[in-house]
Amino acid sequence: DYYPKEVKVLNHILREVERELTLWGYEEIKLPTLEYKELFETALGKKLTDGFLLKDCEGGDVLALRYDFTPQILRFVLHRKDRSYPLRVFYKGETFKGSGELWEEISVGFELVGAPSVEADAEVMAVIENILSSLGLEDYTLVVGHREAFDHLVERFSPSAVGKKNYSPQMAEYLKNYPLLAEEWEKLDLPQRVKRELSTLRELFKSYRIGEKVVFNPSLEPERDYYSGLFFKVVCKRGVLARGGEIRPPL
Repeated sequence: DYYPKEVKVLNHILREVERELTLWGYEEIKLPTLEYKELFETALGKKLTDGFLLKDCEGGDVLALRYDFTPQILRFVLHRKDRSYPLRVFYKGETFKGSGELWEEISVGFELVGAPSVEADAEVMAVIENILSSLGLEDYTLVVGHREAFDHLVERFSPSAVGKKNYSPQMAEYLKNYPLLAEEWEKLDLPQRVKRELSTLRELFKSYRIGEKVVFNPSLEPERDYYSGLFFKVVCKRGVLARGGEIRPPL
C-alpha cells in the first residue's frame, strides 16, 4: 500500500519523468497487464519459474501478470502497423513476480527504436541524467558496460575471475571504474568494437554537455540476457535507480 504522503511523492516523480520524456519527443503507449506466458519465456529465453501465472479455464492457455516490459515492447515494435523510424515511446505500470508471494513494482520505461545504436544509447542516458537533475538527485553514478567486453573477459580469464569469486592479479585493471570522459580505459586490451563505441559515446556526451558522473567498468555483467552491446545502470547508496541497454530483437 502507498499512503497519502507516499502517493504525492510518487506522482511528483511520475510527472517530472513524463514531462522530460515529452520534451525529448517520446510518446506514451499502454501495454496490457496480462500476457501469454509464452511471450515472456520466448523473449527472455528462460522458463518463467517466478512469474505470477493464471490459467484460462476454457482454452487452457497459461497467462502471466506482466513480468517484464521488454517482451511486450518487442511485440509492440514487431507487430505495429506504422513502420516509420526512429520510434520514441514511453510506458509505465506495474510488473509482478510470484516466487512464494506476489511482489509488485511500479516502473517507468522508454525506448528509442530504429536510431543508430550508440547515438540511441547516448540519448537514452542523456534523458536519464536530465530526469535525475530535474528531481534534484546528484549523488549517483552511471556505470556503463558492454556485452562484448564482458564476454571477452570471460573467455580470457574464466567466469569466476570476472565474477570476482576467483580473484586474479591480471584481472585487477579490468575490475575498476574508469571515467568515460578520460582516456585511461583506452589502454585496456578490449575488442575494437568496444573501444570504437565507447569513443563515440564519449564524444556524444561532450556534445550533450554531460558525462561527469559516467564511468566505464569493463567487467560489469549484463543483468539482462537480451543486452547485445552497450548497457548501463544508475546506482546510488540506496541501490539501482535505472538500467537499460541495446537490444537486438529475435527475428
